[in-house]
Amino acid sequence: MAFGALLLILIRKAVAARIVLLGSGLYVFALTMIFGLVKPLFWFTGLSGIPFTLLAGLIISVGLVLIARFASAKVASFFVSFLAVQCILNALFDLKVLASLSSPFSDATVHTDALNMARATGIPAIFWTVAWIAFALGILWFAMRLYVARRESSYQPDLPFEESPTI
Repeated sequence: MAFGALLLILIRKAVAARIVLLGSGLYVFALTMIFGLVKPLFWFTGLSGIPFTLLAGLIISVGLVLIARFASAKVASFFVSFLAVQCILNALFDLKVLASLSSPFSDATVHTDALNMARATGIPAIFWTVAWIAFALGILWFAMRLYVARRESSYQPDLPFEESPTI
């Protein structure tokens, strides 16, 4: 949710879409190397997932960098907007699934982050789920407030929409 919100804010605040895509590609590459290669090799956890993690992370990273490098400004802006909305929607859908799994009426044998927190703190899993949903919606509300606010004076001609006339 935070990454998608950050992308929305950056594209609205007249940061060039190419820079955002390049930064996103480098970020995905760094996460791929850390969690897909370094961590499993040093802690010997999940060694069987390394090839898929590396392949998927590298394809996504290279794809984002290639779009940043070779796509037109409008296409790059579209991809940043698409990536932002996709990240936000995925976060909301994941929280919906977590809420259904953390419900007092669900099967308690499903291991979720909320259940792990409940076991560690003694606070019910549904509390953690509701807290995370509230936090995510707060991030989304804050991002939307910044997104709909008037754009800064520097104009970015590669946005996929036109400025609406003032009334």
